[in-house]
Amino acid sequence: DEGGSIHVSTTLAEGQVLFEIEDDGPGVAAELCERVFELGYSTKKSEQPVGLGLTIGRKIARDYGGDLTMGSAPDDGGRQILSLPQVSG
Repeated sequence: DEGGSIHVSTTLAEGQVLFEIEDDGPGVAAELCERVFELGYSTKKSEQPVGLGLTIGRKIARDYGGDLTMGSAPDDGGRQILSLPQVSG
């Protein structure tokens, strides 16, 4: 509610295009970074709706030869990385 910041960057590494999104929000505990991709799992309070975005996003990325990962530490913000294969055209 107080606002915050988001930093987005792109990198080309080993035939993959990396989209990195970092924020200064509350973050997610390291032990939960993999669980957030489980269907039906949520770090939200129980009365809030459960989203499917991360689960679906990772599935799509992997279907196209990439991945979606998350790294974070409490009070240190979040970091999500979407990697997709580089396509020459």
